[in-house]
Formats: sequence, C-alpha cells, structure tokens
Amino acid sequence: MTRAIPPLLLALALAPACGNRAPAPAAPAVVATPTPEEVVAAGKGLVEEYRQAYEVRSVDALSGLYAHTLDVVLVHQGREWAGWTDVQSYLKGLLQHAREIHLTFSNVTVTALGDDASTAVAGVRREVSDGTTTVTTGGVLTLALRRTGSKWLIATEHFSYRTN
Repeated sequence: MTRAIPPLLLALALAPACGNRAPAPAAPAVVATPTPEEVVAAGKGLVEEYRQAYEVRSVDALSGLYAHTLDVVLVHQGREWAGWTDVQSYLKGLLQHAREIHLTFSNVTVTALGDDASTAVAGVRREVSDGTTTVTTGGVLTLALRRTGSKWLIATEHFSYRTN
C-alpha cells in the first residue's frame, strides 16, 4: 500500500531545496550621534591643561586632572600604575628627574561614551630632558575621562610610542 504525501507537507519539505528561505536579518542601523560640543570642548580643554601642567612640571597641576580613586590607571609604554597613590608616585618621579618637558598634540579627537564619560585621543610628540640628554618620543595618548559633578577627570591614561 502506498501512502500519498499531503501537498502541504511536500511543499514544506522541498522549500529549502528550492531556495525559499527566510530573508537574512537586516544589519543593525548605525546611529550617527555627534559628540556634544560642550563635551568636545571640555576634553580638548583638559588635554591643554595636561600639556601645560607637564611643561611647567607641576605635580599639583597634574594632580587636579586625575580621579583620586583606587581604580585610576596610567599605562606608559606597557607599564601600569594602578590607584591614585601609584599614579601620583609615577608623576612625581617623572617630573623630579626632568628639567624640561615639551608636549605637542595633533588630531585631538574627543568622543562621548555617555553622559558622564568620554575619550580623548591624540597624536603626541613628547620631549623630556634631564638637562644633559633629551629623549623624544612620538606616539598616541588615550585618556578615558569621567565627569564628576561639573569637572572632567582622567580615569585612565595610556601613552605608547613607536620604537622604530
């Protein structure tokens, strides 16, 4: 005895072979929300304060730019200082041995990451001299910024430079 396959069941069974597949899901839409101008201005202003504080070699001025928290992090060429005590120690050591520091920034880009967080990324040329020898490096500075009240502070700093 032969049983007939109902037409609907046959159609469903053959549909994948015929190319009748559900359409692929649409790619998520990219939302282009520009960073608010006040966030860009605050980030660029902080980068300029950073430059000035380094050039006058002021630990106090630099200290005012960082979050004084246990989770603040500074990474310089693969070495990490975590927590405000360690970050402050790094800054003091660097400034204590330098007689001159010059920073030049290029292409400063500030991007909002929400209402109270942003990043500032810039090309940087850094010259540090102990009075005898000047070391010049060029690389990228990345600052993760956190707004506390009306003030933006550095929560994370990463500086790396090309070695060749």
